[in-house]
Amino acid sequence: MSDTVTSESVGTTGCCAVWVKPTVENVVPYKQYRRTQPEMNQSLEQDQNASALDLLLGGGRNLVLSVMGGAVGSDGQNTECLDPVELFILNHCIVLWFDGLGHGIQIPYSSVLYHASRQVAYRNEGHKLEILLTLERDTVLDGLFPRSGHQIMVETGDTPPEFTMQSVELILTPKYSMYDRHYNAEIETLFTFANFGINRGDDLVNNCNEALAAGMEIYGEQQDREADQQYENYTPETSVETSVPPQGQANEPAAIYTGFQDALGSYAAFSNSGRADDLGNYTAEQLSHDADAGMSMQL
Repeated sequence: MSDTVTSESVGTTGCCAVWVKPTVENVVPYKQYRRTQPEMNQSLEQDQNASALDLLLGGGRNLVLSVMGGAVGSDGQNTECLDPVELFILNHCIVLWFDGLGHGIQIPYSSVLYHASRQVAYRNEGHKLEILLTLERDTVLDGLFPRSGHQIMVETGDTPPEFTMQSVELILTPKYSMYDRHYNAEIETLFTFANFGINRGDDLVNNCNEALAAGMEIYGEQQDREADQQYENYTPETSVETSVPPQGQANEPAAIYTGFQDALGSYAAFSNSGRADDLGNYTAEQLSHDADAGMSMQL
């Protein structure tokens, strides 16, 4: 987000702290954007105009944040949680805002490993689902959610191998059901009914999962475009010292075309003289330059 990214996030690929909360002044709900672009008939992933804006794809307020595997009380509820938490799913990133802390964290889509909705059977109708968001750990997430209860170390007593990806599983549970008669303390101007529907309980979870899928799709399309552009800008005619190999070939030797005659001079070649029954493995120097082809070729 252009208005929420701080200097801490410049040049980083992981999560970072943000100090400006998304509002109607700095983000635009996606459905509202579509209403102002009636001529647009392409998907959000292919819309170049949308990439320059901060579009709100989904999210919601009054969420309870907990960590999977945390301490659980006698009632089955996680005793280590943050309440309330607000979730903003944008086309460029995800923002978790903590009202009690006065700031939030910005999560790039490159840090999202998995997202899903989890059903809790004992809850009432309209309040059975919760959001599961698995993120790759970094220094910011380690500060908020320490590794002390890491599952691998608890079960085996060993430190994880170097190739093991460290992750944290966040659970976002709506505080209110779809059917609860709840009134906000302030008039809602961002998550309005016209743009997001009821957006409580199970409806909020479903909306967020669809928005997360759309955000991941946008991120994938952006990565593909950058890879294609990098490949197009690669010029194999340049020298080995100055050329930049395309992605995935950084450690591979550069292929240099030296010409067919040069190859014949240093590699073995088949003699194509005689009656085609005396093929032998000769070098170019051993071949007779005045020999005729062993088979007739009439055009």
